[in-house]
Formats: sequence, C-alpha cells, structure tokens
Amino acid sequence: MAPRSVSFDRVVRTIIQGAEQTVQRALVDRVKRELGRVEAEARPDSHERWIDRHRGAPIEAISPYGVAYFEFSYIPTIIGFAASLLRESSPVDFVNPDDKVYRDSHAVFVHGDQAGILREGADLSFLTKFDQSEEFIVTDLQPYARRIEIPRRNGQPFSKQAPKGVYQICTSAVARRFARTVSARFVWVKFSGQEGTEAYPAMSIQAR
Repeated sequence: MAPRSVSFDRVVRTIIQGAEQTVQRALVDRVKRELGRVEAEARPDSHERWIDRHRGAPIEAISPYGVAYFEFSYIPTIIGFAASLLRESSPVDFVNPDDKVYRDSHAVFVHGDQAGILREGADLSFLTKFDQSEEFIVTDLQPYARRIEIPRRNGQPFSKQAPKGVYQICTSAVARRFARTVSARFVWVKFSGQEGTEAYPAMSIQAR
C-alpha cells in the first residue's frame, strides 16, 4: 500500500480543525443563549461558572466538546424577603409609635462581621461580593431582642404585638418558601466584642 502523502495528512488535519472550530463556536453560542434564557426567566442575583472545570474562565474558552457549569444564587433576594418579613413582624413602642428602632436594626453578618443593615428599600446587591456558599446570619442586636423571643416566667409574651416572637416565625416562613434553595434555621448567636453574655435570636441562611 502506497504511503499517504504529507499534503493529504495536512488536508485532513485542516478539515478536522475547521470542524472543531465550527463545533466550538456553535457551543459558545448555545451556552450564551441558555445563560441568557435562564437570567431572563429565573432572574438569579448572580452566578458562578466553571468552563471545562476552570472556575471563572470565559465562555469562549470552552473546548469543542467541553462542559459549561453554572451555579445560580438568590441569596440577596431571599435575605431581602426575610428582611421584609422581619420588619412587618417587628413590634413598635406602643407609647411612642414612631419608635421603630428594633424594626430598623435588623442586620446581616458574614463571618461575625456586620455586612449591612436591612432597612426598608435597601440595595442588597452588595451581598453578591461574598462567596454565595457562606452562612449569612440575620439578627437584631437591640438589647430587648432576646426578650421578644422568650416568654416571661408567667408565660406572657414580652410584646403583645409579637406574642410568638419574631425570628422564630419568620425563619419558619423563609424555610418553607425557599426549601429547595437554602437552609434557613433559627439560631442563637454571639459575636466577639459583643457586650453582655446573652446570645441573640437570629436567622441562619445558607445555600444548599
């Protein structure tokens, strides 16, 4: 059998390379279309991507038969929902109805550091700068926050406006609504440098 010519091998390689480039371009277009569709329909707050197992690589770097993997986060949306529930459930001073200190003091913490106050209308997009797999703690450090959650010794609530507490019932609501997306737990927390020895009621939110 006569040996293949160098020019024949070169033509075959060129054809294969051309086909792979066509496949790669088509794959890039497909990934971008699907990403755009998800962002338009599901409206995630942010996403992380892995292109051929390389975290953060550009979509254009995908190989002709590679894999694009995306993780979508809804942490700011979920924490915003939690903040709205907490504000709605927060008692106000019945003597001075304009006293909404507790309602306006709910805050989110990451690694024990305060990341922001959850005031009404606050822009929570800053939460996307954190690793979305972190545990986000929402709590209120007002001195009477603990008493709102714990009935008095006679069984009567500290606040008739919140007879069943605030954080426990709000955490349950968040856990039910976003059960497939995050784990929401009622916890007691203390932070370094915090005055006093008592822990404060809080909501732990962490992506599943």
